[in-house]
Amino acid sequence: MRRGQKRKRSREQAQHGEGAERQEKTLQRGPKRVRGHGSRTHRGERTCGQRRDAGGGRNAAAVVAQLKAAGMRAVFVVVGDGHLRPQIQRDCEAMGLSDYVYLTGWKNEAGITMMPLFHIFFQPSLWEAMSMVVLEAMAAGKPVVATDVGDNRHVVRHDQTGYVVPVSDVDAMAKALQRLVHSEERRRAFGDAGRRRYEQEYTVQSMVRRYEQIYSQSLR
Repeated sequence: MRRGQKRKRSREQAQHGEGAERQEKTLQRGPKRVRGHGSRTHRGERTCGQRRDAGGGRNAAAVVAQLKAAGMRAVFVVVGDGHLRPQIQRDCEAMGLSDYVYLTGWKNEAGITMMPLFHIFFQPSLWEAMSMVVLEAMAAGKPVVATDVGDNRHVVRHDQTGYVVPVSDVDAMAKALQRLVHSEERRRAFGDAGRRRYEQEYTVQSMVRRYEQIYSQSLR
């Protein structure tokens, strides 16, 4: 490998490590005003947390309506607030989903206090960058269903830690959620795999390992 290529690769590894450190610190202190999770459970039902600050709320309502029509017992909990909330509430009321969707408003420290209550984490976003809330879900051992936006396809291992589905594809979202709702074994396996992936790739310890690799390469 040429010297210039080695330096470029070292910079990329360092940047990846610095990003992991920032993510780890945020997870440790708990996010403030996190938009996107909460839970209310009923016996025999599964809970699906979702974030909605990046759009996708109407698609999420359509997904819930499809699952309701299929007879699936699940409760969707949306944590957060903003200008889209009234429209989402109207959509849910118009579709007869008031008993299936709960809008909790802002919940401080939601990644810590509410994420553990979920069975599944669902992110129907229309856009994302590097989604912190997906990392929170993985750190909590939750299977993830997320749209193919931002870095989701690189963070979530499809059919291993969750499902990555096309943006605005209501059928694909509904089918992915059904697979998880109907299989406790799959939920547990995906959640455990997601936690391992988070610990291996997105913690301060993993950042330190990458820096060690950079130093070792530089001394060769």
